[in-house]
Amino acid sequence: MNKDIVIIGSGIAGLKSAIQASLKSSNVLLIESENTLGGNLRYGSDDEILKIEGEKFSPKSFIEKCEKELHQNHVEIWKNSFVSNIKKDDNYNIEVVSKEGIKIVTAKTIIISTGAIDKSFNQAFIAGTHPAGIFSLSTVNHYLYLLSSIPCQNCVVFGSNERALRLIKKLLDLGVEISAVVEKKTEPWSNTSLIKEVLDNHKIPLYLSHTISKAYGVDRLEAVQISKLSSEGERIRGSEKEIKCDTLILAYDLSPATDLLTKLDCSMSLWTKGAKVDQTFMTSSDGVYSIGNSLQIYSNLDYLVSDSKYATINALKYRYDEKELIDINFDENFSYITPELIDLNKDLSNIMVYFKPSKTLKDKTLIVTLNGKEISNKKYEILYPYVMEKISINIQEMGVDKDSKILFKLV
Repeated sequence: MNKDIVIIGSGIAGLKSAIQASLKSSNVLLIESENTLGGNLRYGSDDEILKIEGEKFSPKSFIEKCEKELHQNHVEIWKNSFVSNIKKDDNYNIEVVSKEGIKIVTAKTIIISTGAIDKSFNQAFIAGTHPAGIFSLSTVNHYLYLLSSIPCQNCVVFGSNERALRLIKKLLDLGVEISAVVEKKTEPWSNTSLIKEVLDNHKIPLYLSHTISKAYGVDRLEAVQISKLSSEGERIRGSEKEIKCDTLILAYDLSPATDLLTKLDCSMSLWTKGAKVDQTFMTSSDGVYSIGNSLQIYSNLDYLVSDSKYATINALKYRYDEKELIDINFDENFSYITPELIDLNKDLSNIMVYFKPSKTLKDKTLIVTLNGKEISNKKYEILYPYVMEKISINIQEMGVDKDSKILFKLV
């Protein structure tokens, strides 16, 4: 079976990518491993409001709208289908496993939109026993929204990001007690209004610069031990505190899901943990594009949607060309920048660059230099480490070559 383009994953990015592709091609395939479309949107409550491209949706209504468009535009959709392998010859041969057996799909271009994943308990390095009652945030969402079951009565939540706070809000509405929120960082990882609404108003203690150091329990979790962290991130002896609970929810920041990207030998970013891409969202594997949270963790849905559409437009126009890549460099005030690469053989007139600062910064100016000469600047009153920012740069007529150096700095 031959397809013009194959999109793998059906979260917001995958849905919008498939719709965009169907506007230019009638030979589009969308592959989803679950039995329903929507990715993490399936865990959204009916009263949650998504603001996307100037419209307001509930998660359910957004999925329904996209699925209707996909059917109207004759996009082929495979649900309950797992991509087990991808091989490259002249084109990409995608091996897909489903209830019908193993199928091979051939495509010139692939868009990876597999979303993001939670860290596991083993990655948390928590000492003690491994009793029942220790869940990732996504697992709790699965119980609540897909199984209509409440898996806990008294929780400690490890993490203070927006996903954690929205889950806490849902659990409080269901009568679940939240004993504490523990955060390793020195500041909450969410905006102050949400912190006030969810934690302050319900008198839930927030332990900053703390970690979960031990879990207690035989069959079911009975308590956790928390420890204060030094400025170097080491546990401070004598600072331990025990908190009784029947559930520990690990609400870490998400990480891009990259299994397929690594199988394709795509170069990976040390900073985002996703693939390194150029300004068109193409990875180091020709014809393979990475979008959505499988590339970087977005805090702005409109950015995610516009990037997914733009990447799809580029993917549909793809033809093999020699690459001439240069790096985008940045100083220590950034946690990351995307894209990390610029292909000089592609459009250089309107390069969208996204970034997050490494910590909360006030009254800073972003300065972009090319070979030491300032080419752009933008002032910010405040920058938050959990909020994505973007800036456009134009280097089309600046004589950029393979020896040029682009540097982003915050001063």
